[in-house]
Amino acid sequence: MRVILFSSLVIAASACTTVSTSEQFTFDGISTVSASVDKGTVDYRGSQTATSVDVDITSWANASGKSKAEQKQSENAYSATADGGLLNVRGNTAYVQAGIDVLANGPDFMDLDLSSDSGSVLVQDVIGFSTLSGYSVTARNYEGDLTISADGSVNAEVYPFEMGQISIQSNNGDCVVRLPTYAPLAVTIEFDPEQESSFANLGFDDEFLDNGTYIASRHPADISVTIRCPYGQVEHPLTW
Repeated sequence: MRVILFSSLVIAASACTTVSTSEQFTFDGISTVSASVDKGTVDYRGSQTATSVDVDITSWANASGKSKAEQKQSENAYSATADGGLLNVRGNTAYVQAGIDVLANGPDFMDLDLSSDSGSVLVQDVIGFSTLSGYSVTARNYEGDLTISADGSVNAEVYPFEMGQISIQSNNGDCVVRLPTYAPLAVTIEFDPEQESSFANLGFDDEFLDNGTYIASRHPADISVTIRCPYGQVEHPLTW
């Protein structure tokens, strides 16, 4: 099922106009969501009561006037299709001042492959296996295996699966990673030694700290955690 909202939102401020339209889709029987846009945001929010995946796609563009904004927006392209249990959402834009935002609400048990080339990716209240990539990436109340790649900042709170794997990389930003206090972690962290990163009182059995590298483990250390943040600082509180 899909619902098209034909009304356009036009906002004029400081000689800049934004035009946007939205389209909504609903899919049943989904176990994996794959969503990718070149410009814009990708957001998945899990719910214990959801049985279907509801997707809201917003196509927008900015310009100095309404007609120019509408022309830019007309070049945006997107799709949302399901094949078996796999939902594919794609969005592409032709102009710098244009983008496609994806908001999906669905079951909390869900595998995810989400990316935005130059925007943000957000995941909240999800259990599963996920790969997230964006300029900035946020994962809240996430349980499972997780791979994150960001050009900018990362903020993640993760409860790993038993014998699970967590891999987090920021190419040019800071990393805030929250992990369970007593989990049997094997942690390797790379960070910028010129910036302030603290690894005190984390309760590991074994620790090694050198110039830009922190390695620690808590027996039996069967959950692998790798955090690479070579040009930023790392905040690694064990708060769960």
